[in-house]
Amino acid sequence: MGDTLKIGAHESVTIKRSDAECLELEARYEPHGTAPPQHFHPQHDERFEVVQGHLSVDLGRDSERFGPGDTFEVPRGTVHRMWNGGDEPVLVRWWSTPAMQAESWFRGLAALQQATADAGKSGPDLLAFATHAAGHRDSFRLVLNGSPLLGSAFVGCLGGIGRLLGRTVPS
Repeated sequence: MGDTLKIGAHESVTIKRSDAECLELEARYEPHGTAPPQHFHPQHDERFEVVQGHLSVDLGRDSERFGPGDTFEVPRGTVHRMWNGGDEPVLVRWWSTPAMQAESWFRGLAALQQATADAGKSGPDLLAFATHAAGHRDSFRLVLNGSPLLGSAFVGCLGGIGRLLGRTVPS
């Protein structure tokens, strides 16, 4: 445990605990981040505690900012996204229960992020991302234009093309 994974341009997570019951993370959101795509987790719940800074969260149809000492939960199936649009770093404790494939999901995101940085690109290989997302349907579902169905169709189609072309998460 203790691995730190850079999962986005402004986000990293440090694994504190990983077993079948729970994936416990410490997440760091750097300043001036942007909102990621909306998504949900069909088979696990999340709980967060803000340690430092202010985290912007879209949770269902509500938008909130959480500060130090605030806690909030994201029940399975709830569409959400979070980011740091402020000027100071945000540190958050994060628990996903049950863990299922959540650690593998984050390790894959980190590999995609590293490949993006190594290639000098601004975003990950879309086909590799979709292939990764299609293989982690218990942990992550994309929502596009407010539609989980559209997100599933997008990931399913592009993930299938990505698999056919051998576009996977770099190892």
